[in-house]
Amino acid sequence: MKSYKEMRKTITERSVAFGSAFDNIGSHARVGPLDGDNSVDANTNLSSLTPAAIARINTYLGAMSAKPYIDPVSALKQAQGRLQIVGLDFTMTKDCAMRLANESEEIIPLVRFGGTLRADGSVYGYTRDDGITPLLGHGLALKVETHKLPNGLVQVDAMIVPNG
Repeated sequence: MKSYKEMRKTITERSVAFGSAFDNIGSHARVGPLDGDNSVDANTNLSSLTPAAIARINTYLGAMSAKPYIDPVSALKQAQGRLQIVGLDFTMTKDCAMRLANESEEIIPLVRFGGTLRADGSVYGYTRDDGITPLLGHGLALKVETHKLPNGLVQVDAMIVPNG
């Protein structure tokens, strides 16, 4: 059985050999979402909003649309929570929720990371945008269609489409 001093020496030798977790020395350095190793394939980053990333998000929304719901608003709240993981968000108004309870189609604008607040060059002047238009050249929206089924449940079809 090893003594405390021998264990401490082993731990110290290994930490020096591999480097600290906070520096880039050694083979066990931290790898995060903004590191160079992960930027090889931009399609894996869903918040980049490339066409492939939007297609992957629409695949998730299509899978969500595959099952019927009692309340279409709860389905959209579920989708909203998932979209917020990749930085997209939308505002659900009461009027929109009422229209979606009946058979209807809604176009809900999306914002990226809560929108962008920028200085416009004038004194104390600023502009606010959705955070998507400067990146893509156009905005994005969530197109939602609801259909009542014969059994009383509601089918929710949602997908991300260009807006404007």
